[in-house]
Amino acid sequence: MVKRAYQDRPTRYEYRLTRMGLELSPILVSLMQWGDRWLSEDGAPTLLVHEACGTEVDLGFHCFTCERDFSPTEITSRPGHPDRSHVSADPDPAGPELAGPELASRDHLDPIANHVQERHA
Repeated sequence: MVKRAYQDRPTRYEYRLTRMGLELSPILVSLMQWGDRWLSEDGAPTLLVHEACGTEVDLGFHCFTCERDFSPTEITSRPGHPDRSHVSADPDPAGPELAGPELASRDHLDPIANHVQERHA
């Protein structure tokens, strides 16, 4: 998160997520839904919905190559990068704060789709 003053008298601050913070969103949503499913006797106290159509959010796994959804039992692993040369040389791993057009466009809210689009561009 980054803290930024938006008013001087009295001084007031807003807190904006960095790209690094936004990429935690699927993890936090998953933990929230797990807690609702397994620990809440009365059901979910808050529903997360797609803003555009109002449909409840349902997280899962999707293969963009096969174009199909799959379960966690269909995941395997393989060796990754033995060195760190693939890591960005950007000195700020959190990335810039999101403001202005980036925030208004909401493209930053779908890091997985953006990552896939970048890889296939």
